[in-house]
Amino acid sequence: MKSQSVKAVAAITSLAPQFLVDDLSASIAYYRDRLGFKPDFVYDSFYASVSRDGFSIHLKCAPKTLADRAHRKQNAELETRLTYEPMTETPNRKRLRPNDLAEWELRVGKFRVFYDVDQENDLIKIEAVGYKEGAQLFIRGKEYQL
Repeated sequence: MKSQSVKAVAAITSLAPQFLVDDLSASIAYYRDRLGFKPDFVYDSFYASVSRDGFSIHLKCAPKTLADRAHRKQNAELETRLTYEPMTETPNRKRLRPNDLAEWELRVGKFRVFYDVDQENDLIKIEAVGYKEGAQLFIRGKEYQL
């Protein structure tokens, strides 16, 4: 579809991101008292909307366990590291010697993410995820030699 036809068919007039929050009342108070938002509505103590300057933010109560938080933080770190400059060597990212697994290794804590970069198609392909115990590398629970 050409961009001209998209303009003729649809126009975005507003956008409201939804943020997951642990405590809906505390979040509404924060947006209202600290950031100057106005509460629009609260639905059954689990969903609300706040607005300011013509923009709205929807808040959904979705408490997370400590394990959920750790998992989300680790995945966000992995996504960030692979999205931005995946072919730049850093203290946690290195190009590997020729091997049968992957061209690149990314270290995230005790985990190792092995990946290849397809520059032509702007893709990152994760080939394997492993972990290290001392100098030993394990992938799928078995020791692996690069």
